[in-house]
Amino acid sequence: GIFMENSPHKSPFDATKLFERLQYQLVVGLEYCYQLEKGKRLWIEVYGDVTLEDVVQVEVKLYAGTLRDGHQNIWNTINNWLHPAFDHRAYEGLMLVTNQQFSARSTLKDWNISTAAEKHALLAAIYEPAEKKFAASSGKEPSEGLALQRSVMDPALKDDLLEILDKVEFLTGSPSLQQRIHDFK
Repeated sequence: GIFMENSPHKSPFDATKLFERLQYQLVVGLEYCYQLEKGKRLWIEVYGDVTLEDVVQVEVKLYAGTLRDGHQNIWNTINNWLHPAFDHRAYEGLMLVTNQQFSARSTLKDWNISTAAEKHALLAAIYEPAEKKFAASSGKEPSEGLALQRSVMDPALKDDLLEILDKVEFLTGSPSLQQRIHDFK
């Protein structure tokens, strides 16, 4: 049968949020279709969430809560763009689209008006204190967040990271799924 969200018979394996995230991604993909030039392609879930051939690779995140400095959506996205199997040189832009707003004290609020070197310094201003805090703790294994930050800030990848940061934009406070569907109609 069909169960509504507040139903007492709701499955413990509810996929509602996953389905909403997929819908959000598809609506963003549809919006990018209007930017397609003749002969170009748009891919969904091939090179990332939404990819406009030669133009932009877009990661789409629908999450509750604010976008904090250490949020996985930021660090994991940049880490994925650094992966050797991903050719960041194939795109003019790399975009993180999220409904989340930056937290009030975010270090990254001026991200989109910063140079690649400034963006690198912003990331370092987040990573270095996290590394010091870990060193001062009795933790044996770094958190998943710190492990991601270490991967992104690996000195051996700095040249690639700077190339990527030159293209990265964060589109925060993106409209909700309901608003996007309404606007699309």
